[in-house]
Amino acid sequence: MVAETELYDLLGISPNASQSDIRKAYRKQAISCHPDKNPNDPAASDKFQKISNAYEVLSDETSRESYDNFGTADNSHAGPPMDDFMNSFFFDLNRPPPAPKAKDQVVDFDVTLEDLYNGKSVHFAIEKDVICKLCSGSGGKKGAKPQTCGRCSGKGHVLSSRQLGPGLIAQMPTPCPACEGEGVKIKDKSKYVLRTTLSSISLEFLGVESGMVDGQRIRLQGEGDEVPGAKPASLVFRLRTKKHDTFRVSGYDLAINIKLTLLEALSGFEKIICHHLDGRTVKVSVPQGRVIQPNETLCLRDQGMPLSRGFGDLYVQCEVEMPSGYWMKLQDRNALAKLLPNPDPKNAIQEGEKTENVKYETSSMSNLEISLPVASTSSEGAKSLSKPVTRKLVPVGGAYAAHASRQANGRSFDEDDALIRAENEKRAEEERRKQPEDDGVGEEPESKELLASDPKNYKALDMYAILGLSNLRYKATPDQIRLAHKKKILRHHPDKKAGRGGDANDDSFFKCVAKALEILDNPERRRQFDSIDESIDDKIPDVKFKGDFFAVYGPVFDREARFSDGVHPDQVPRLGGADAPRDQVEEFYNAWYNFNSWRSFEWYDKEVNEGSENRDDKRYTEKKNKSDRAQRKKEDNARVRTLVDNALAADPRMKKFRQEDKAAREAKKNKAKGIVSDPKKAQEEAALKAAQEAAAKEEQAKKDAENKASKATDKKAKEAARKNLSKAKKAIKQIVTDANYFQAPGSTASANVIENQLNELDLIANGLEPEETSELKKTLDATKDNEAKRAAITNAAKKLVEVGKVENERFQQYI
Repeated sequence: MVAETELYDLLGISPNASQSDIRKAYRKQAISCHPDKNPNDPAASDKFQKISNAYEVLSDETSRESYDNFGTADNSHAGPPMDDFMNSFFFDLNRPPPAPKAKDQVVDFDVTLEDLYNGKSVHFAIEKDVICKLCSGSGGKKGAKPQTCGRCSGKGHVLSSRQLGPGLIAQMPTPCPACEGEGVKIKDKSKYVLRTTLSSISLEFLGVESGMVDGQRIRLQGEGDEVPGAKPASLVFRLRTKKHDTFRVSGYDLAINIKLTLLEALSGFEKIICHHLDGRTVKVSVPQGRVIQPNETLCLRDQGMPLSRGFGDLYVQCEVEMPSGYWMKLQDRNALAKLLPNPDPKNAIQEGEKTENVKYETSSMSNLEISLPVASTSSEGAKSLSKPVTRKLVPVGGAYAAHASRQANGRSFDEDDALIRAENEKRAEEERRKQPEDDGVGEEPESKELLASDPKNYKALDMYAILGLSNLRYKATPDQIRLAHKKKILRHHPDKKAGRGGDANDDSFFKCVAKALEILDNPERRRQFDSIDESIDDKIPDVKFKGDFFAVYGPVFDREARFSDGVHPDQVPRLGGADAPRDQVEEFYNAWYNFNSWRSFEWYDKEVNEGSENRDDKRYTEKKNKSDRAQRKKEDNARVRTLVDNALAADPRMKKFRQEDKAAREAKKNKAKGIVSDPKKAQEEAALKAAQEAAAKEEQAKKDAENKASKATDKKAKEAARKNLSKAKKAIKQIVTDANYFQAPGSTASANVIENQLNELDLIANGLEPEETSELKKTLDATKDNEAKRAAITNAAKKLVEVGKVENERFQQYI
C-alpha cells in the first residue's frame, strides 16, 4: 500500500508498474503534453514539468521507495544527523569510507527582461558525466564483484605517521593508496573501460517563471554529473539578465528616461512613453498647468516587475529639452513674459549702480583647468625633450580628392554622387560584356515577386528561376548553373546595389542566389529539388484522350525518363513512331514496366522545431518523414505504372499487332482443317469488319447522345414542375377554400371537415407526379362548377388508390 498515487496518476500507470512501463508511459505523456505540441495551451509547460518531475522520482528505485512510504513530505529543511555533527570533531577509525558526493554543476543562463517579466520555456542540450554502462561505474568486467581491500580492511584509509614538531609524532588517517579510498577493489579490470564515467549530451527542459530576478538560481534535481555510488548532482542555472535598451532594473522596480519639449514641460502632455515588456503601450497624461521640472521623476504604481503578489513600480525620469539658438522673436518674448513668473527683484539692476557689460561665448567646459593628482615618489619625469622638427602636411586621400574635384568642377554632393553612380553602371556593363558567351543561359526578366523572395523560406522558392534557368531546368549542365550564378552575383551583390543607389542592407535576393547554387551544385540535393519541381507537370494522359497518340504520350515518356536510375536518360527506350517494328515496341514496354526511378521526396521533410532538443520529438519527426516519403514514393510508382498501362491500352501499334496475331491463329486453324485462306482477303475482311464495328459504334454513340439530350429535356421539365409544385399545391388549396370546401350553399364547413380535406389534398399532391399536380391545377382552373372540381380531385385520389400509392381508408372526403 503506497502513501499516495499523485505521481503515478500523472503518468497514467498503477503503483505496481515496472520500470519499463514507467519509461513507456513517460515517453507517451512527454510527446502528447510537450509545449511545442500544444502552443495554444498555457498550462502545457507546467504539466510537462510535472510529468518530468514524476518520472525523475519514479525512475530511481531509492526515491520511488521513499515516495511509496512517505509520499511527497518535504524533509529538505531538516537538520543534519547528529552522528555527522559529532564525526566532524572526532574521527572514527573504524567507520567505512564516506560515500562520494557529486558536485552540483552551476551554469550561467542569459535571459532578457522580457523573459523575466513574461516567463519562458526552453529546451537545451548540455554535456555531463554519466556512469559507464559497461562496468556500471566500477571499471571492471561485466559481472565482476568488488572485493574488500586487504590493506585497509574496507575502511578506505590507513594510518600514517606524521611529525608535527620536535619530538612530536602523530598517526593520521590518509586515503588508502591500494583502493584509492573506496574500501573495495575490482580485480577483473576491463581493458575496454578507461573511465568509470563518460561524457554524454543530455537534453533538458528549463522553465523561467514570471517574476524571477537577476542572479536567481533554478535547480534541476539529479540532472548533473553522475558519480559511482552516489546520487547524481543537481544542475543549477544562475540567471544573468542582459542589458535592456529601454528599461533599467532596481530590485522589482523599473526606470526609464523620456524627453519632453519645453511646451510639454510647462503646459502638460499626454503621450505614449514606452512599449512595456509584455508588448502593451504605456501612456501617461499630465494635466494642463502641471509643470514638470528638469530631471523630475514620475512614479507609475504597479508597472514594474512581477512580485508574488502584485507588481513593482515604474519610475519615469523626465529630461526637458531646451530650445537652441535665437528661436524667439521680440513680440513672442513679450507675450511669454506675461505668462511666466516675474524674475527675482534682487537680481534687477538698481538705479545708479555701476555695471560692466561683459561678452560671453558658448563653452562645453572643456577649457576648465583640471587639477591632476600629485605624482608618486616612485615615478620618474622625462629627462629631456627631443628637438622640435618641422613637418609639411599634405592633404591626401579619397575624401580630399573628391572635395577637390567638386571644388574644381563646381558640383554639389548630389551631382557628384549621380556622376559616380553613372560611372559605376558603365563599368559594370563593360564587365558584363567582357564575360564569356552565356553558353545558352541567356537573360530572364526578374519580377518583383522573385526579387522579394525570402531566403528563410527557401523550400518554397523556384531555384532555377532564381538563377535565371527557367527555360532549361533539369536539362541545365553544372557549367551553366555556375555561369548563371556568377551573372546573378555580379548583378545583385550588396556592394553593387550601394553603387547604384540601392539599399546595401537588403541582401535577401543575394542570399537566395547563394542558396540556389548550394542546392543545384550538389547532385544529391539537386535530385531532391528536381523530384518535386512543380513547374514541370507530372500528370498522365487519360485513357480516353483525344488526339494523336504519339504526340500526346511521346513527350510524357521523354519527361519521365529523366528519373531513370542506373540507365542514362538518353539510353532509356523512347516511344517511337507508328512504323516502329514490333521488337522495338515490345522492348519499350518491357523497359518501362521494369523502370527504376531515383525520384525521392526528402524536400517535403518537416524539420524539428528550432530550439527543440527533445530526443522524442526528433525521433517522432524522423519517423513521420520516413513514412511520408515511403507513401509518396509508392504513389509515384503507381502513377508511372498507370502511365504505362494507359499507353499500352491506347497504342495503335499494339492493336495492329493483336489483329495480326489473331489473323495468324485463324490461318493456322483453317490450314489444319484444309481450308486455304487468302491473306489479302482475310486482311480485307478484317478491315471491313473493323469499319462496320466503327460505324456501329458511331451509330450507338449518336443514339446515346440523343437519349441523353431527351433525358436532359425531361429532367429540365421535371425540375421546372418540381419548382412549381409548391405553387400548384397552394393554388389547389385556395380553389377548394374558395369553393367553401364543396359544402351546400349557405352552410359552413366544420373544422374537422376543413382539416380532413386539407390533409387529403396534401396526400394527393405528394402522391402525384409534379406534372400531374400541375395538370390537376389547370383542370380546376378551367371549370367554375364546384361539382366538376370535386369530381376532378376525387378521380385523382382514386388513381392513387388504384396504383397502390395511398390506402383507400385514408380518404374520407374525396372517395
